Amino acid sequence: MRVVTAEPAEYVAALQLLFQHLPANDALARIRVGQRLLDEPHARLLVARGDGAIVGAALAQVLPGATGVLWPPCAAAGVSQPQRVEDVLLHEAIGWLRRGGARLAQAVLAREDAHLGAPLLRGGFIRPTALVYLERLPIDLPDSGGGVFERYAQADVAGFHDTLIRSHEGTLDFPELDGLRSLAEILQGYQATGYDPANWWLRRDAGQPAGVLILSVMPEREWELSYVGVAPEARRRGHGRALVRKAIAAAHSAGAETLTVTVDARNEPAIDLYQCLGFAEFDRRDVYLNVEC
Repeated sequence: MRVVTAEPAEYVAALQLLFQHLPANDALARIRVGQRLLDEPHARLLVARGDGAIVGAALAQVLPGATGVLWPPCAAAGVSQPQRVEDVLLHEAIGWLRRGGARLAQAVLAREDAHLGAPLLRGGFIRPTALVYLERLPIDLPDSGGGVFERYAQADVAGFHDTLIRSHEGTLDFPELDGLRSLAEILQGYQATGYDPANWWLRRDAGQPAGVLILSVMPEREWELSYVGVAPEARRRGHGRALVRKAIAAAHSAGAETLTVTVDARNEPAIDLYQCLGFAEFDRRDVYLNVEC
């Protein structure tokens, strides 16, 4: 058995293998997404070949911010030693992500895809938590007071960066990643999709940086609340609530139809805050993580 990069003529067959567990219409939609993804230079479709046939496949991508994402390896139906096929594919995929600059690898699976996580757990991934997806309709909200907002482009950039880094201290959102990536890599991750510096804010209280807000503009008039962080010394003073209210109002002013946010399921205070401010959960998915990529 050999693991190699799939040839373009093999893309459809390999993607069909990856999504063989799905109903036909869902599989077709995922195959189309996979084909578009493979037009990007930092995505790779790996196939395991045995006796001249494709016996397994895995899909990997390196994202800005030194993050690798992975669709779990899958062996073809009826193949002998399917676990060996999956384990070899995973090993090669992790190696490719590492060579591409990824410091961590992750997979996010819907509950109906949970069985696909077995090769990841065998290969050293952990399943530390789930992601909770919430959304609400943006509305106009007045500033709650007690602080001022400065846009990233006009703010003290060093102060913004310092507050961003310090807001990760003691975080309940993926503490496994704390200190793993550099400031530059963190910024690259947030700037990769829907970036507009007009939608990044530094909040000050009595002249001192208190927290940061990062919003991303997504397709179909959807905005994403990508990050809310409060400096340790400013916590439990209402700044988190003020930052989320700012996000809701800014999305409304821009004509967004939906504002979404994704939260670590372990971060119950944040989930309670979002729900208190009108967000409703619409999905929940398991996270598989490898920080030794």
